[in-house]
Amino acid sequence: MQLGVENSNYSEFQSFYDKFVGIVTGTISEEEVHSAREEFFDLSGRVTEMDHSIEQRYSWFTEYLVFEYLIDGKSPAMRLMENYNKFSEFERIIFQEFLNFKKGIFLVKKNKGNQISVMDVLSEMVIQVSAPGSAEVFPRRSLFQGNIFRFREGYFVSPVVLVHPEFVSSLIVRIIRRKIKGDEARFREFFWVLARLKLKQERFSRIPPEEIYKQVLENESSWIFKIT
Repeated sequence: MQLGVENSNYSEFQSFYDKFVGIVTGTISEEEVHSAREEFFDLSGRVTEMDHSIEQRYSWFTEYLVFEYLIDGKSPAMRLMENYNKFSEFERIIFQEFLNFKKGIFLVKKNKGNQISVMDVLSEMVIQVSAPGSAEVFPRRSLFQGNIFRFREGYFVSPVVLVHPEFVSSLIVRIIRRKIKGDEARFREFFWVLARLKLKQERFSRIPPEEIYKQVLENESSWIFKIT
């Protein structure tokens, strides 16, 4: 199955995205931020000032805080949409669509300009999406994890996703098909294993990426490792 059509300019999407995230974060208490931060970095691996991806990881945390961290079963984004009445009708439609984001691990099948064709590795659904700097950031056969948002008539890759080394794409796809299949609970666990593994690979950059990934992914008992 294939979804998506030619969609709007990525900068327009990011403008609405940034506005919504900014409004939502202003409604979250310090206690909620602290709790979400502990939860997120426990799942994804704890960064230090020595990690070159620290800014990207904190941007990813902000997205997690807004859209995924649950408070009484609702994310701050859901809570805002239920209680905030200052959006125009047009903005409300746009922001409501943001809540239906797709979280996953995606393999780049085709790359043309700022339009890329990606396959959701779990469902094998192919989606046409817009992405920033796609030719350089998302080369063909590369694999990334994160969120894809619906915006107007198209699909847009989140500004904050993790792109894994090209050499390990086939290994990750094979592990998902062999050990995860359609098990969504196992997939969620695996999603965070990959996030921690990417951080580990960045810290041990002198070791070939395929060696680091293979050592962990092919031995399920290694999936519980933490990065502190």
